[in-house]
Amino acid sequence: VTAITKAGEKHVVAESAVMLIDIQQQEEDIAAVEQKCAVLSELIANGEAQALNMSYPRIALAVNKRFIGYTRQDLKEKRYQKVSDVTELMVASVQRGIQEAKHLLAHPETNLPVVDHDMSRIVIRDGSFYVGNNPVMLVGPMGWFNPKEFAGIGKLNFGIIETESGPSRLLKTAGGKVDRGSISHHINELKKSLDANIAYDHLFSMHYFPGWAYEKYPDINSERSDARRVNSHPPGNNFMPTLVGHPEARNIQAKYLRELVPAIKDMPALNAYCMANEPIYMDYNDYSPRSLTEFRAWLKGQYENISALNKTWAANYKTFDAVKPPPQSIVNIPSKEKVNQAVWYDWLTFNNHRVTEYFKWLKSVIREMDPDTPVRVEVPGFGGDRNGVLGEAIAELCEISGMDAGMSYPNAKYAMGFLGASMKYDFYRSIAPGNPVVNSEDHYSYGKWLPEEYFAAHLWESVLHGMDASMIWVWNRKLEKYRSMLQEPQRLEAFSRTALDLLRLSKQIHAFQRNKADVAILWSEPSRKARSGYDSQLAKVYEGLFFLDTPFNFISEKQVAGDGLARYKLLLVNAGYVKEASFQKISQFVNDGGQLILIGDAPLKYDEHGLERKSLSELGQTPNINRMQFSVPEVYADAFEKELKRLNIAGVVRVLDSKGNNLRSVETRTVNLDGELVSYIINYNKKPVDVYLSMSSGEITECVDLISQKTYGKSFELDPLVPLVLAIKVNRVK
Repeated sequence: VTAITKAGEKHVVAESAVMLIDIQQQEEDIAAVEQKCAVLSELIANGEAQALNMSYPRIALAVNKRFIGYTRQDLKEKRYQKVSDVTELMVASVQRGIQEAKHLLAHPETNLPVVDHDMSRIVIRDGSFYVGNNPVMLVGPMGWFNPKEFAGIGKLNFGIIETESGPSRLLKTAGGKVDRGSISHHINELKKSLDANIAYDHLFSMHYFPGWAYEKYPDINSERSDARRVNSHPPGNNFMPTLVGHPEARNIQAKYLRELVPAIKDMPALNAYCMANEPIYMDYNDYSPRSLTEFRAWLKGQYENISALNKTWAANYKTFDAVKPPPQSIVNIPSKEKVNQAVWYDWLTFNNHRVTEYFKWLKSVIREMDPDTPVRVEVPGFGGDRNGVLGEAIAELCEISGMDAGMSYPNAKYAMGFLGASMKYDFYRSIAPGNPVVNSEDHYSYGKWLPEEYFAAHLWESVLHGMDASMIWVWNRKLEKYRSMLQEPQRLEAFSRTALDLLRLSKQIHAFQRNKADVAILWSEPSRKARSGYDSQLAKVYEGLFFLDTPFNFISEKQVAGDGLARYKLLLVNAGYVKEASFQKISQFVNDGGQLILIGDAPLKYDEHGLERKSLSELGQTPNINRMQFSVPEVYADAFEKELKRLNIAGVVRVLDSKGNNLRSVETRTVNLDGELVSYIINYNKKPVDVYLSMSSGEITECVDLISQKTYGKSFELDPLVPLVLAIKVNRVK
């Protein structure tokens, strides 16, 4: 933009890039992709006529056919830049599909077995989903679907979806009349899922609660009455808006379930029920009279008498009926001057108890009509703490461990942000090994034009740490701010190709998920409730162990109390608040020869109520105990590596640099599967690295990547975020 002064002088006051659009050329580019799809379609037909598995070229064909329609719509809506960008990606995609098809036709010896599982026959066995004798790792979209889309979703190798309903959808009037049309809609969804070979999960969204019920029972809503805003803090989470113990809320929820469950329970595609989406029931949500009565009754079950409570709480109550919870006005975790740890711990534990009891009740209603279909709850993160939903208790209640998590791109330190999500998968796999782990809201970064490698690594990292099914947010063309998988073809194709990889290699993944570990990290709910810096320190400990090529688990205090330590050689503890029963078991572990690393300035110092232990001498022999406190994961990694070496705990295959040092940005684990060594390797460095594979008991001669079928030696360059699953050939040392 040029401004001209009165004197006739010209000044440039603004500059802007201008994109010149040739609409005719864009139409021709789309038509060219369409022509290439026709070529690819013919190649696929030729291959299938020769009994070749053309599944991967078919992915390129399905994705590009879908995006041809999307791109023409974008062109019609004058989204010219998007058309240009997407068309360029489509050309590359369909050309890759053509090359794959031609290579397979020229080299039929590279043909892979067809993956063909009947998803209506899924059962739970050995902590995973199985079809027949085969474990299956499932990937699918999450969103709001038209059942007409299911056939196309199935063609993309997506094997699972979740749809939802709630009381307000069925019970629209106070008179109790049921909307049968809504039930018919879900029956139709299940039929279409079966036709598309997709496992179907149904979410009971109890937050879709009838408006007439709020008006009829004004004390039913935890946000409108008892959970009023405190110090401008939001009252909680809209996904649990009613008081969990309110009888009328339960009556309405039970009626909804008793109408819907009998109608869908015998449909073959039905895989599981999800009892809640991201439920949060904050401790300050419910100070109703009913809640206080229940709290006092619960305390009577925890303490022998009021004197015992007074001793623990440092209080002087005359009766349990006089006991008060922490002040509702306290929003942030208080200091000991505001409320003591004993009161705080009992109140939060009661909150966990009432929420767990609510889900037990919900499951009991379902079981009245359907004794078999597995249930889960989409627990936000680990649960516990102040949000009421204790992850371990909910996992024990359910047949499936539900959660949500995501991995980000880019990341300040690594090629992508993955540690938080991996930690959650490891947690649920450790505390409930008999449950499949389902992430029913799997989030990825929303930036534009992210690399395919990120989306593939996202899914691979998840399953290798315990996830059995992913429902990816989100299947929707309109939610552009989330850059859904329907916005960019490389996202959809990466997810689809990886979904097929995971199905093809489910047996190997299942073995990695159950890799025997000699090392455990203590998971302490009392320490989480105390908010003593435990969580941040725990994350550093986890990262310190992560790249040392050695499998490890979490172990909860409940597992410790049940003799869960017997299987481990080394226990890491950074928990300052630990129950007395756990402390005694840890002492026994050390006295029996177990190795203990105490981390931080006061590990094991307090019991769950904050009462200080007078002595830690019961922990036993000093040679079995190592103490350390550092501020960064890298220093922990150095210290842990020395301890693992001293204790002769090491991975079968090590990934080293040229100098023989451990690579602190490359993850690997190894299993023996049917007599064959299999290792996975992922480089989380932002740049390629040279890796050297090493074994103490043999010489590696050759590695075949089971994903790409490429062959490697014992040293090679590894690109960022390109997972390898290597079948390793070894000359054993005699």
